[in-house]
Amino acid sequence: MKKIYLITILLAIGTVCLAGASFYFWLRFNLTRIAEPAVDKLSPVLSEPLGEITNGENFVTADGNFRFRYPTGWFVNKNKKGVLNLPAELLLESWSLTNIKPQTQVVLSPGELKLDLEIWTNKNNRNLEEIFPCQVRENLECGLVEINSQPFRRILNQASSGQENLILAAIENHKVYRISILYFSQDKETLMPKIEGIINTFSFSI
Repeated sequence: MKKIYLITILLAIGTVCLAGASFYFWLRFNLTRIAEPAVDKLSPVLSEPLGEITNGENFVTADGNFRFRYPTGWFVNKNKKGVLNLPAELLLESWSLTNIKPQTQVVLSPGELKLDLEIWTNKNNRNLEEIFPCQVRENLECGLVEINSQPFRRILNQASSGQENLILAAIENHKVYRISILYFSQDKETLMPKIEGIINTFSFSI
């Protein structure tokens, strides 16, 4: 009697398993598979192309550590003084690059640009925020940008006589590099491609 009871239970279990398996395969082969939603592969958002210096010339600092390209026909002058004031530090280099003919007093006219570069020692290991704080009243814009993998402090401030001054500063190899570009505010839209073209070529030697 017990043997018959056991066989009955096993047959019942087998029947249930067989029915379940049959139902599974019926669903698999007879139901339409719902397509998985397509995942959009978004293209990277590209910024507006920077200006480009064509037929330009190379400028390399005396220390050989910093270089960029500037438009052909500009004048390059070596200065004895710099604008940046860093107590306990030494001015190593000071340069002016401009499309104005060299003269004792450089006065900008509409459509003209003047780029000043100076290099100071950084023996006290100060950072960009300490040397170039954003909390300055004259600053119209201030922040950090990356140019060719090098962090720069970017500051835009209002100069006198309707002029704007774009400052880019970096610290590299225990030196402070400060580049300022002066132009008339009214010419900003037309001159910015040329300015961005110069900035886009900033690079430090590895």
